[in-house]
Amino acid sequence: MRAAAADDRHDRDGREPVPIVVGGAHRSGTTLVRGILDRHSRISCGPELKFLLSLRCGYTAEDPLNHSRFTTTAREFAGDDAALEVLGEAFLELHRRRAESAGKPRWADKNPENLIYLDIWQRLLGERFVLVWVRRDPRDVLVSMEAAGFPYSGPDRFERRVEMLAEYERRASRFTQAHPARVIEVVYEDLVADPRGVAGAMMNALGERLEEGQLSLGPAGALDGLGDPNRGRWERIGDTSVGSWRGRLSAAERSRVADRLGVGGRASA
Repeated sequence: MRAAAADDRHDRDGREPVPIVVGGAHRSGTTLVRGILDRHSRISCGPELKFLLSLRCGYTAEDPLNHSRFTTTAREFAGDDAALEVLGEAFLELHRRRAESAGKPRWADKNPENLIYLDIWQRLLGERFVLVWVRRDPRDVLVSMEAAGFPYSGPDRFERRVEMLAEYERRASRFTQAHPARVIEVVYEDLVADPRGVAGAMMNALGERLEEGQLSLGPAGALDGLGDPNRGRWERIGDTSVGSWRGRLSAAERSRVADRLGVGGRASA
């Protein structure tokens, strides 16, 4: 999976370096991974750009504005294929321009829901992207989701959140089975326990070298846009919330997670 090294905007084959798609369940550590990538001298990984979620009407049914969002009306106006072709190119161009303005040859897109929109990424980029799949114990994910809350943009009940995690897992697993050389799995618990080792392995798999500044969070609040609302309070890579589910989930909730997702988070059939 090693990408050709480049000192300018293009690889040795004359094409732009392979983009990076970062996905994982909400509250799984994707914002932390985004910060690590964006601090690299060659990679631009900006705040969440909610094009795909909006294109697929992925907000909750309770969202009163679903019918009037721009992408919804664009699909009704020109059809699904035309909307994706025209708006999708603009979406990619925004990433290119952000990278160019930062003097970086490579870009990454971070959105938790990227895992369920991998089919659109295939249509936009074909085989020319790498998926960084961020994984975390689903029990801690569920506890963190409850604490954060997701009005309109995500499930508001435990059972629906479990089903969402199962769908994310199913789609990411299917993509990994089909394209194993294009997927890098980053386990959140391993990353916070050994930042240098895990981040270094991730960068190596991306064909890049780990740089010292990537592991420095300060000022963590400089990460703009959507993402973990607690990032402004980060002082170092680490998380005392690992295993917090033990005191937060009921016996019935633990049983449901085990039945549907498995202890390690792999969705059941």
